[in-house]
Amino acid sequence: MALTESDFGESLDGKFLHTPRDPGDLPDLWWDEIRTAVRGGLHVISCLHVQLLETELAGMLSEGQRIVDVRRPHDVLPKYSGRVARRRAKLIHVAGSDCVVGKRTTALQIHREALSRKIDSGYVGTGQTCLLAGCTEGAIIDRTPVFQAAGLVEHLVQQADARHDLLIIKGQASVMHPAFGGLASAILQGSQPDAVVFAHDAERASRYHWDHLPLADLETEIRTVEALGGAPVVAIATRGRDSVRRLRHLGLPVADVLDGDGAAVLLDAAEAVWSGPQGADRAGAVR
Repeated sequence: MALTESDFGESLDGKFLHTPRDPGDLPDLWWDEIRTAVRGGLHVISCLHVQLLETELAGMLSEGQRIVDVRRPHDVLPKYSGRVARRRAKLIHVAGSDCVVGKRTTALQIHREALSRKIDSGYVGTGQTCLLAGCTEGAIIDRTPVFQAAGLVEHLVQQADARHDLLIIKGQASVMHPAFGGLASAILQGSQPDAVVFAHDAERASRYHWDHLPLADLETEIRTVEALGGAPVVAIATRGRDSVRRLRHLGLPVADVLDGDGAAVLLDAAEAVWSGPQGADRAGAVR
């Protein structure tokens, strides 16, 4: 069984209303289900902030049975330096307008497209699902003190740089998200990208799990990402052909990475940044 605090809330009029809870402040029914799972001999993979191995559950484990606390602090927590430039890899950062807009899917599909082109590509993970899916280097950035978060991202990128020609990294939430903007900005600035692909759900008007908060203005956020990251937003990733059509007014390549050559469109746009006029002509042809 896999758990995260984001799973807690209630359904009202067909909408899921998230109820923020402090780490470890789980409803009794969750604790009961976890204990039942452990007593039944199941392994437990937990994405909770609370460390289950530090609770009474650890004493209930049978031989060979495991609790895996995925959301653990990284062993290395350096401060950001900004002094060490990448020597080998170009880096594409996948930012977005909110949580759950397809950043991870976009990053993985661009990574897959790069590998299909025989590009030596690596994937730098920044959250628990990235680590579960598999990545070249990775850490749970939201378990990192804020003044070390950008430094940890910088460290992960440097660790991966010598092994790959291209690195893909995804941000968390949105740089203009009231709850997670600091985290998103630390990942963006710590990664020092060459190009940014921006993920957006054209159907969404309010924030995921915060329905009372509107999304930031899209063009304002794109300009903010460029200012913070020091790199251009080169393309938009979205979901569905209708959304692709609706977002073309931005004047950037727009694609659904799960539709046809969508991932190729996004990778072409990023490669145009470092491959000169020929690459730019190729990317512009798909707008």
